[in-house]
Amino acid sequence: MNLHKISTKSKNSLQSYTLSKLSSKYTNSKLNLDESDDIPGHLGFYTRQITNTTLTVPMDQEFSNPSYYRFVCQAISELEEGDTVEFEVASDGGRVDGLIALLSALERTPATSVALLNGMAASAASILALNCDMVWVGTNSSMMIHNAHFGSIGTVSNVVKHVDFERKRTEKLIRSTYEHFLTEDEIEAVLAGVEIWLDSEEINDRLVIKASILEELAEEDEELECTPCSIPEPEYDPVSVAFKPQINLDNT
Repeated sequence: MNLHKISTKSKNSLQSYTLSKLSSKYTNSKLNLDESDDIPGHLGFYTRQITNTTLTVPMDQEFSNPSYYRFVCQAISELEEGDTVEFEVASDGGRVDGLIALLSALERTPATSVALLNGMAASAASILALNCDMVWVGTNSSMMIHNAHFGSIGTVSNVVKHVDFERKRTEKLIRSTYEHFLTEDEIEAVLAGVEIWLDSEEINDRLVIKASILEELAEEDEELECTPCSIPEPEYDPVSVAFKPQINLDNT
């Protein structure tokens, strides 16, 4: 299986998605009473058609500045539950600020997000893919994971502050993205400057593990929610306290 659900969203919020539905088109919603209702001795029924939107975004370029994705982010923000946004991924990565703009749009949308790995998903492209609800892995796809690199110009103190800020920001992004996909040792190695290259089989294997771990964590959360809370019995009688006679402190 090359399609993996790796979302932390509840199961009910994720629409059923298969590659066979990529070209599905639906008409506007309409409620009609079937003509069989007019036939004596037969129960009529209602039918309706539901509109679902699929937004497909080709990510086959270097990641650019946030303004480049202005219209894409706007389109994502207009999607509703039951809609889908697909990213056709074949990119060597690029700017982090453009990546963050897309991640913010995904964070806000109730739509299902799907990454379709058609080729190389390197650097920022791998982060985008692993932050989608589902990932489809093409037979000849691959992934490269590494730490961010950038330049900074200014006074020594400002450059030091900038470097410290970028280190904290990228470390947080790397840890949250690759958790359960890379091992802890591999994440530490990436933060230290090591590049990790994965072919399609390795990507599939790691996504299976990640999906399994997330499912177990979700089941544990459900068990905790279903466990009734034990409320201790009060050590006093609320009725007697409420109607306890007031002590008259007036000595006159």
